[in-house]
Amino acid sequence: MLVVLTAWRVVVYPQRVLEDLHVPARAFGFFTGVAGTNVVAVCLIALGETVPAALLLAACGVRWLLLGYLVPWFAVLGRAGGPCWP
Repeated sequence: MLVVLTAWRVVVYPQRVLEDLHVPARAFGFFTGVAGTNVVAVCLIALGETVPAALLLAACGVRWLLLGYLVPWFAVLGRAGGPCWP
């Protein structure tokens, strides 16, 4: 549900999502979708559902890589004045 709501927010309010990426206090919150989906994947593995779990883990890996580069870039380096300026 968290992934669906995040995707909806990106489509409906793209400007606000970009603004959130520029604020470190809010930007790192995007990783909660990755963590939550990984928890669901681990539960699926425990139930023996390996194919859906593998798909979720692959999707989370891609999201984690994208966020791992985008969040620091926008939150720290993309700030007005650069990372060393107030």
